[in-house]
Amino acid sequence: MSTMDPVTTLRRSLSDKGVELTRLADGSGVLLDLSGHQVLTLNETAAFISGLLLDSETDLEGISAKLADAYEVDLKTAKEDVTELLRILTERLAQST
Repeated sequence: MSTMDPVTTLRRSLSDKGVELTRLADGSGVLLDLSGHQVLTLNETAAFISGLLLDSETDLEGISAKLADAYEVDLKTAKEDVTELLRILTERLAQST
């Protein structure tokens, strides 16, 4: 049983699967899961969070703080949004294995 936090677990899964993020001009994005042969479309907020997941060593608290700062929302709401996206991405990536 893994004791890693959800961010570390998902980050490792994204890396292992060769998932790539492409950001679009409107701020949205696309996650390409090369090993699972799937494409996930992301709204602007999900693309922002995914970029942090793929590009940094930040934990859940750090990602939530950056989201709250960037989108001028309270930290509680930001953390809920990040947690929900982590759940969705983990679920989707598990379906492609």
